Amino acid sequence: MSNGVARKYDVYAVGTALIDYQYALSETQSRQFSLEHGGTIINAEQEQELLQQLSKIDPVRVCGGSGANTLAVISQLGGKTFYSCKVAADEVGQLYQNNLHDAKIETDLQFDYKQATGKCFIIVLSDGERILHSFLGANCNLSPQDLRNDIIKNANYIFIEAFSSAVSASSKLTAETAIKIAKQCDTKVALTLSTCRPSFISRHDFVKTAGTGVDLLFCNEFEANFFCGTEQLNIAKEKLKAIAKQFVITLGKEGALLFDGNQFIKVPAYSSNAIDTTGAGDIFAGAFLFAITHGASFLQAGNLASFAAAKSVTRVGARLSTSIINEIKKEHMRAYSA
Repeated sequence: MSNGVARKYDVYAVGTALIDYQYALSETQSRQFSLEHGGTIINAEQEQELLQQLSKIDPVRVCGGSGANTLAVISQLGGKTFYSCKVAADEVGQLYQNNLHDAKIETDLQFDYKQATGKCFIIVLSDGERILHSFLGANCNLSPQDLRNDIIKNANYIFIEAFSSAVSASSKLTAETAIKIAKQCDTKVALTLSTCRPSFISRHDFVKTAGTGVDLLFCNEFEANFFCGTEQLNIAKEKLKAIAKQFVITLGKEGALLFDGNQFIKVPAYSSNAIDTTGAGDIFAGAFLFAITHGASFLQAGNLASFAAAKSVTRVGARLSTSIINEIKKEHMRAYSA
């Protein structure tokens, strides 16, 4: 709701459409492949080489990308969402479109006929370490013409990935344009640093993209420190005030630190048996945005998001099962009746 007028959509997102190819490897298996640990962006030739290397291992393929993961949670909890993104006119692109529909995320997904659909290869080792290789593909051609201005005007929030600044000049311009349009029609801007790494995006590009128009920022402790040029969270949290009106810093097992525009609020973590942390930050953002657009206070939204993130890491992948969604809904109702 903006200026007392109800809007159709809770969140409109524009982001990086990636199909997650999830592989579970032992340390022995991983030695058979020339896999660079950590995270990196690969080109089309490297993508094909990686697919060939891993061809004898069946991956779990899931519609991914921070924007889609975040919207999926909101939709599963009962919120109204819309996603603008770009995939190729190929089998993987069709899979992505079908997955969005299954998640009840509205979209006018655009097909690109020049590049393949983007992919994120997630190799999970036996010790829990993740190796990430991202092939951006069609995402490089996302342009301001792909934005739905009418939807932006009819949404409470737009959700932008800072990662867009690293994809291409065109996608960077798209993110900046979306923020500009949102500001013109009084739609709040939420921005996530999820999936951003020093090798992917510079502080300068991030600040240029964000400008002074961010209402709500999501990041983890590492991201907060890196983008503020410090190794001390106490310094970073003060510097973030110049970037966003409100923000959330997730702290892993320590919970999260919220800034509601006036004061800092500490939210504890819920205990869980972590199996896979893929997308935990996206789950947190999705639950938080759902709560905040459905009448919750900042503290209530933070607690629900912390609960959802704890549940998400107990299974493989960034999407939540129906049983976990039902648990989150019960927690949401319990918080309101307390």
